[in-house]
Amino acid sequence: MRILGLNMGVTRDGSVQLKDGAAALVEDGRVVVAVAEERLSRSKHMGGADLAFRYCLDTVGLAPDDLDMLVISTCSEPAAEDGYGAAHFGVAAEKVRAMPSHHLSHAASAFFLSPFEGAAIAVLDNEGNLLGEPAARRWHSRFERNSYYLGQGHDLRRLSDADDGLDESEIGPGEVYRHFTYYLGWRSYVYAGKTMGLAAFGRPGAFGDVPLFTVAGGKLRTKLPNGHDEPTSTVRLFCASHGVDLGPPRRPDEALTQRHADIARLVQDALEEALVAKLRALRQLTGSDNLCLAGGVALNCVANRRILDETGFRRIFVSSAPGDTGQSIGNAMWGWHVLAGQKRFPYGESAPAQLGRVYPASEILAAVRSLPSSFEVGRSENVAAEAAALVAAGYVIGWFQGGSELGPRALGGRSMVADPRRAAMPDYLNLVVKRRESFRPFAPSVLEHQASKFFDLPQNAPYMEFTAAVLPEVRPVVPAIVHIDGTARLQTVPAGSGIYAALIEEFERITGVPMVLNTSFNLGGESIVETPADAVDCFARSLLDRLVIGDFIVRRQGPADTTGFDRWGTDG
Repeated sequence: MRILGLNMGVTRDGSVQLKDGAAALVEDGRVVVAVAEERLSRSKHMGGADLAFRYCLDTVGLAPDDLDMLVISTCSEPAAEDGYGAAHFGVAAEKVRAMPSHHLSHAASAFFLSPFEGAAIAVLDNEGNLLGEPAARRWHSRFERNSYYLGQGHDLRRLSDADDGLDESEIGPGEVYRHFTYYLGWRSYVYAGKTMGLAAFGRPGAFGDVPLFTVAGGKLRTKLPNGHDEPTSTVRLFCASHGVDLGPPRRPDEALTQRHADIARLVQDALEEALVAKLRALRQLTGSDNLCLAGGVALNCVANRRILDETGFRRIFVSSAPGDTGQSIGNAMWGWHVLAGQKRFPYGESAPAQLGRVYPASEILAAVRSLPSSFEVGRSENVAAEAAALVAAGYVIGWFQGGSELGPRALGGRSMVADPRRAAMPDYLNLVVKRRESFRPFAPSVLEHQASKFFDLPQNAPYMEFTAAVLPEVRPVVPAIVHIDGTARLQTVPAGSGIYAALIEEFERITGVPMVLNTSFNLGGESIVETPADAVDCFARSLLDRLVIGDFIVRRQGPADTTGFDRWGTDG
């Protein structure tokens, strides 16, 4: 049975363009291919799934008529009815089923990919589907905000203590975070990760106590009013009403200051405290040792770590795509398990994240041959060993292997890889290579069996879903991956699990350090590369030293083969 899941790109009345579209194809209970629309359109956070729909079908050689079911989800409006989107995608209307709830899709994406037979599920979001009649101003309507479920086998049961039964004056924690992200000069919720990264530079309690949330009787309530259309003034007036002067909102082109970091710390700390209190109550309600997190707020890896440490749940699962791109998988899995009533195949400790198409050597060769003569292309008999030697020597490489990852984080398929031992590497990568803000941290990819020698982490983190303290005695060894607060958002990689693991193993053999610095293969403001042509184009426009793509290693020709990092250290 072939079931394809996707997100619609626009509300039915055409008034709201949605973000983070994707499509995923499930065959006989397994995800065989999935991709975000942004990877194909090259427009970051692109909504809809027209390109992704065709990509999934083409990858496995199917036509729309070959699908047994197409399952869609919607957002920011009432849940869709069956048959919606049939004409657009060329699928028979009787095959098109609609998710009853945006949040149910999130819950399915988390639970059905998890290793758990049973788990509590928390969906923490900006907003989902409309509840009840719309208000005169759309964003002052009642929406799904936070929902909670209990998963068992292939069943999902919504719990009655959801926080989404809010009146139109209340918003959820994701929307509060969006308000503050706007205040800090980033004009979309998709930049919430910048707020999280900046918060580590802030001073705890710098603005005193501002009651953004309360948790009473197990209910999470937001005190910040609904200011969707005027988030900056809403934040400033609310804080002023509690005797706190935040100062003016940051202009997008304004330099970041300690005040801005303190504002980010204010909302980050408040979010963490609220989620810990709420999910501690959920643990008591369900009695489950296992928790699945989904929704955009589940990308907050700092909060996730506190939830792991302080709520009583023994294990937590967050997929590689807890945001709306992951709904494509949730939709298809819900179709398989619930609508088709088919058995569940547990994925084990880590479901696959590299779900994109694996490009043939001929397409890779054509892409590298398109480069001008100022680039030199060579073929390697042991690409992992050669790449590891380059990284150990200080070269920064673009790494393109296998299928692309579903989700916002590079996990060894579409990565830039560098040496974690070089303290100045973060500034070089941020300011010179990636061309983005200097405060943004970098992740280590560490061999799973060696992680405890470097990090304080009670469970594996295959998708960079948690932060962990870097042990003090090893911080001087790997300074490039240590954030200002002494933590790192790490990825654990099982030894022998593929070519990316082989790269890290070779790097350990050369240096004694079982990890590399990993960041996404893209420049600031751009989508992560998808195709060989995308990788070649990004490499040519960047200051990366090498492109390692399939079995090929590409370099720029020049009179002296020094690393860009070394030249920057000398000249910059």
